[in-house]
Formats: sequence, structure tokens, C-alpha cells
Amino acid sequence: MPLNEVFRAKTHLLLLYILFQSVSLGMAAVLFYFYNSSFDIPGIFVIQIYIGIACVFIISLFMIVLSKHITIVVLISLSLFISLVLGYPLNTHIEIELFLYLSLCAASFILLRKPLSDILALVVIGSALVFQRSSLSWGRIVEPPDVPQLILLSGSLYTGFIVFHFLNGYIRLHHKKDGDIAQLEDTVKRLTRANLGFQDYTVVVEEQSRTNERNRITRELHDVVGYTLTNITMMMEEGIDLYKQNDVKELLYVVVKTRDQARNGHAEIGEALKKLRTIDSRGKHFFKTIDNMIKTFRNATGLHIEIEYTNFPLHIDDAAGSCIFRLVQEGMTNAVRHGKATVATIILSLDVDELLLSVYDNGKGCLNLQEGLGITGMRERLKQIGGSIEFKSSVTGFQFIARIPFNGNRLEIMN
Repeated sequence: MPLNEVFRAKTHLLLLYILFQSVSLGMAAVLFYFYNSSFDIPGIFVIQIYIGIACVFIISLFMIVLSKHITIVVLISLSLFISLVLGYPLNTHIEIELFLYLSLCAASFILLRKPLSDILALVVIGSALVFQRSSLSWGRIVEPPDVPQLILLSGSLYTGFIVFHFLNGYIRLHHKKDGDIAQLEDTVKRLTRANLGFQDYTVVVEEQSRTNERNRITRELHDVVGYTLTNITMMMEEGIDLYKQNDVKELLYVVVKTRDQARNGHAEIGEALKKLRTIDSRGKHFFKTIDNMIKTFRNATGLHIEIEYTNFPLHIDDAAGSCIFRLVQEGMTNAVRHGKATVATIILSLDVDELLLSVYDNGKGCLNLQEGLGITGMRERLKQIGGSIEFKSSVTGFQFIARIPFNGNRLEIMN
């Protein structure tokens, strides 16, 4: 793509280019208007000079929409030829020529990529200096500018060359950073979608695993209870028969066996119930999901993320867990996308009857926080479960603190 991709992507830069061309060539036309009486040029040629300046301007605008390097080079060369022809009868008024050649240098740097832009700009400057010599124009000898004027012309053109060169490099570098940021934002979006799918997948898989474990223990309970009760029933029937036969010794033996069977059954049932109680359907996947999401985000974006679980409950309900997951996700996304942060810290803790989530980063922050869809979504999520959120922003970073009501077991906390 021959057109400088920075200017194709940034409309305001294209407008600046058009404005520069308009001012440069407009100044050339205005200066010629004031000085043409001293040139002793026939009237018909005065009109031709105005037409020549207009042609250079039209060409400079037309080149914006072109798609090939070679075409742009040919048109800039054509504009250079016109400028050189216009410069012959201008005598010592080099300021008019200076504006013409600066417009060509600008077109070279803006419409062509390096090193072709540098080469063509140097050709323009070299041609402008080489053709400053005596010539026969309209039947009279035109003297070249004197040495101070040539020095001024060459100094101005090379200064313009250096300015355009570094400005072009700066804008390209800035555009590259914008491209990197855009690519990073796209990565964050894709990562967010992947994390959402990952969370849903994790919840489904772990819930299925818990369901399978419950079913297994339920079957085990059914077998233990059925086996134990059946044995006890049979032994009691045998004891009744022995009682009728008045066989006390054998009856005592059966009673002892029945008692032992009941004890063993009770122990097995208790063990099965203990296993069943350890299968908590709420919050068991929470920490694992949060840690996996942070690890994935860290690897994808390079953001250094630290997370601390300070006296945080081991078990929280699904609504609170889902809300915290989304808040952490939004906090990390904003840290990279808007704050351009390099470090983010996440703290999860319990304060009496509230779960606290604090996320802060070292990004650029903002003095006047504008609440967009992300922050509005965070408030709505918290409102649904009776929570609240507070935002703090400064030039050193951004932070939010979310509070979520908690009525769970305060003894089971993270150490």
C-alpha cells in the first residue's frame, strides 16, 4: 500500500496534509501576485504560472487516492518539472520556489514509504538547487539568486527535509503503538470470550463430576442400608425361632451377631454420609476458575497480576462467585485496554458480613471518570445480589472496591 498507512487510518492527519498543501501552494500564489509586476513577464505567462501552481495542488490531492508507488513517483516528478519551469523567471524571489518545493517534499514523505520517500525528497531538493542558474526566459536573461539566498533556500529545504523525516518517523511509531494496542485489545476480547466459555465448561464439568459422585455414594448408601437391614431382619427372625425353642445360649449368640451387624452398618452409613457432606455444590470451582483465568490472561497480555486471598471464605454461593469472576475479568481488561497498566493487584477478603474485592493497577488512570458499559455492567451485577462498588482514580492508577453481602460459615476461610 503506497499511501502512508498512518494517514489512511487517521483522517485528521489527512486533513492536515491537505491543509499544508493548501497553505504552501496558496502562499506561493499570493507571493507571486504581489511580486509579478517586478518580473517583467508577459500577461499570458502570468496566467500560465497560476495554472501551473493550481496543477501542482490538484496533483497533490489526486495522489491521496492512488494505489501504486510508481504512479505517485511519476506524478511527484511531474509536479517537480512544473515547479522547476515556474521557478525560472522568478529571479531572486526564492520564497515562492521554497513553498513549491516544500509541498513536494511533504508529498514524498507522506505518500511514500521509506527509503523511497527520502530519495525522492532529496531529488526534489537537489533539483531545486541545481537549476538555480542563469537562463533566458521570455527574451531576457534571468540571473540566479545570490549566495546568501541560495544558502537560505538550501537551509530551509534541508530543514524541512529533517522535520518531515522525523515527523514521519514519529507518526509511524505512534501508529505502530496504536496498532499494537488495537491488537492487544482484540486479544483481550478473544481472551474474554474464551474465559467465559472456559468458566461455563468448568462449571458444567465439575457439576457433572459432583453429580456422578453423589450418585455413586447414593448407590453405596442404598446397598449398605439394604444389606444391613436385610441381615438384621433375618437374624431377628432366627432369634424368634430360638426363643420359641427355648435355646438361650444360641439365642444370645444371634443377638450379639445382630448387634455387631447393626454397628458395622451404622459405621458404613456414617462414612458414606460424611463423603456426601464433603461434596459441596457451591463455590468449589471458584478458586480454580479464578486462578486459571488470571494465568491465561497473564500469558496472553503480559500484564503482571498478583492475587491475594485474605481470610476469604472457602465456600461462597454461585451468584457471588459468578459476580466476582466477572468483576475481576472486567478489572483486568480495563487495566490493559484503558489504563495501559503493567501491574495489577487483586485482593479478596472478608470483612465481618461482607466479601471485599479490591482490584487496582498502575495504569494512567483518569481524573474525570466516564462510566461506560463496563462500569455500568459491574454496578448492575452487584445490585442484583445486594452489593456495591466504589471507584478511585488518579494519575498513578485506577482502583475499585466491591462489597458483597455474606452470611456463610465464617470459620471456613482461606489461610
